[in-house]
Amino acid sequence: QVPWPRPSILHRARRLAGGGSSYDDRIIRARLAQAFGRLIRSREDHGHFVVLMVDESRTGASGCSIDSSVHFIQSLEQKFGLELFNRMLLTYKDEIGLHTITLSELHDALDDGKLSMDTIVANPLVATKQEFDAGFFAPLKDTWVANMV
Repeated sequence: QVPWPRPSILHRARRLAGGGSSYDDRIIRARLAQAFGRLIRSREDHGHFVVLMVDESRTGASGCSIDSSVHFIQSLEQKFGLELFNRMLLTYKDEIGLHTITLSELHDALDDGKLSMDTIVANPLVATKQEFDAGFFAPLKDTWVANMV
């Protein structure tokens, strides 16, 4: 279930006049901005992450809303040349700021002393807002990445 009504006869007429699927795309983007567009930010993320959350007490995450969100994020990737769904990247913090390396570079970074098990890394596997607030940034040893070492 989505937090907006199903398409109506009026929607069909506007879609016909507004360019077909491009009209639907504009509507979906506007609704995503309304439903998911409030950025959930922490003081330390430096605008480095896109985080989408659903307040399931108000509405559930349906397959359609998830698909729309994924397509929207993929369009951002293409438009700006980003890799937002690349799970082989690790973002860590040091005294300068946030940095990203590939997981294949992890062992070398640990061997060189660039990183340690106490280095603060982004943990994208958090599942709830409480986990996000408590542990999106956590020591490497307390995240899934520790299993790769």
